Amino acid sequence: MATGLHDDTHSGSRAGEAVPVVVGAAALLAAALIPAGGVDSGPVLCPFRLLTGIPCPACGLTRSWVHLAHGDVASSLANHPIGPALMLLTLVATVVAGIHLVTRRWLVRPRHLTQALLVLAVATGVFGVWRWADLLA
Repeated sequence: MATGLHDDTHSGSRAGEAVPVVVGAAALLAAALIPAGGVDSGPVLCPFRLLTGIPCPACGLTRSWVHLAHGDVASSLANHPIGPALMLLTLVATVVAGIHLVTRRWLVRPRHLTQALLVLAVATGVFGVWRWADLLA
């Protein structure tokens, strides 16, 4: 029975547990390596936007992360107001999962990270609906 932050309640393989660390680190590294000037004029990659011409709730997150990784907070927020919070959560979750992978101890309970992600997902959806209402008005 789990009684605290230091209990290892999941008996997954270390290779499987490394996936969130690798994916999180790759996303953060990509944001830092993509030139900030290139994302604003790049092609539209979102399938929803390509089909409808309307941005999905997540459109702008990549541009937001790239600008934030290059220190441009204003452009990051302008591209997607949830972007900086999601990038911070990704950084925290990646570090926490990496520490767990090495020490087998959770510094933050995984359910708290999941709850934070859920809040940001709902906020992204609300932002998307607001953006659609603004575009269609």
